[in-house]
Amino acid sequence: MEPEAPLLEREPALAALDAALAAVRAGHGRSVVVAGEAGIGKTRLLQAVQHGAGDVQWLGAACDPLLTPRPLGPLVDLSARLPPALGEAVHAARTYNGLFPALADWLARTRPPVVLALEDLHWADEATLDAVRYLGRRIAGLPALLLLTRRDDEPSPALARTLAQLDPLATLQVDLR
Repeated sequence: MEPEAPLLEREPALAALDAALAAVRAGHGRSVVVAGEAGIGKTRLLQAVQHGAGDVQWLGAACDPLLTPRPLGPLVDLSARLPPALGEAVHAARTYNGLFPALADWLARTRPPVVLALEDLHWADEATLDAVRYLGRRIAGLPALLLLTRRDDEPSPALARTLAQLDPLATLQVDLR
């Protein structure tokens, strides 16, 4: 995916994401939360990172602003790009009894490393937040990048609780202004 034009005034954010990718390539998983108001350029930043990411497998999806959010919506959208058994587990929503451990195991074994980019987490359903929480608590031991975007002007107590439970030593917050 070719970026439209160079990003302006995003050097610190790009450097932070490049450092997270370098750690992942070295086998040290990371979570990065990119936050900012609507329209500030979170998606554009991810596109620039994806364009320059090189030797990673990029899996990107977004949560939708539905009145009744789909359980595991972004993972369902990605299911065709996952191994068949894992895709079936996503569709069956076998969250705690198979899906989350299987997803973590797949991330641990997959080469090149995976970037799991989930956008608009402020609209996520509870099962997706549980998946983020499960992976985010274990991310340091997985050679993967959990790349999350959220609006900081849309309060979500469930999202705040989820982000507070990510591994603090392997999580970075990037605030766009």
